[in-house]
Amino acid sequence: LLLLWSPIPKGNYLIASAYSEDGIKGKFIHNEKPVFEEHGGHAMLFKDFENKLRMSFHWPERNMDERTRILTVKETETALEVTD
Repeated sequence: LLLLWSPIPKGNYLIASAYSEDGIKGKFIHNEKPVFEEHGGHAMLFKDFENKLRMSFHWPERNMDERTRILTVKETETALEVTD
């Protein structure tokens, strides 16, 4: 089970992840490496019409400049990695 969340450490919005080895009731282990760290946040995952896993989120974190950004991602056993 993988969890995505958007903290703001040092004033920079980012997309972080954590995983549970025991499912929904397990203890979540936070990954040190962010999934995305360029002022974006509140990610959602979906599969496109070609069955590719995609992540959508708002970016950049600047008032009136925010837009939807969509990246291709790959899920591993304990993390999510941007592939494009």
